[in-house]
Parts: sequence; C-alpha cells; structure tokens
Amino acid sequence: MKPTLVIVVDDEALIVRQVEEALHAAGVDVLTANSAEQALDLLATPRAAAALITDIQLPGMSGWDLVHHIRRSFPNMPVIYMSGDSTAHWVSEGVPNSLMVGKPFVATQLLAVLTLMLAPAELTA
Repeated sequence: MKPTLVIVVDDEALIVRQVEEALHAAGVDVLTANSAEQALDLLATPRAAAALITDIQLPGMSGWDLVHHIRRSFPNMPVIYMSGDSTAHWVSEGVPNSLMVGKPFVATQLLAVLTLMLAPAELTA
C-alpha cells in the first residue's frame, strides 16, 4: 500500500491505539480523533485524508451522522465503519463507498478492508 493518510475515529483509546499501530506497521499515516467533532476539525486541515475509519457509537454526533456530514465536502471518500453493536444497521445507515467491520476484529481484517477500499484510487493514480 502506498503512503496514505487515514483518519481513525473512536472514543475507546485501546482500539484507537491498536488500529493506529496496525496501520503504521502497514505504512499508513494516521490521524486520530475521539469524537466526530474532532474528526471534522482534522478534515478541515489542508492535508487530504484518503479514507475515514470510524466507530458508530461516539460521544455527541454518531459515526453515521459524521459520515453523512462529511459526504457534503468529500462525496467519494472511502469509509470503514467499526461497530460491536450496529453492524445490522449498515445497510440502511451506511453510505456508498463504505464497508462495515464488526468488533472485535483483527488488524489484518481491517487492513484487508482498507486495501480493498483504496484499490480503485491506487489503480488510477
């Protein structure tokens, strides 16, 4: 996978650390947020993110709402939802160009999904 910036959003520090370590090991740059509002701040910076990985159950704005909000500015950004209890709602709440990874998951599973989500962008670059 070529160097890429991914934003990871989860309010559980252990999950953020595990995802961040796995992505760094795969050569992915990571910015982390523990709320949807922090993620929106990160997306407002000049450095362009290639993808967003977000939990659903966040303090304040949910992951569903976060993604619907960012779709206005980033209509094609790949999104990976992570959830231990909301996977059944992905069909109705998820957006196009998104996938759901159920918690708990292993790092290789998340990396495989991210690679799949970014593959079209890498093929056209």
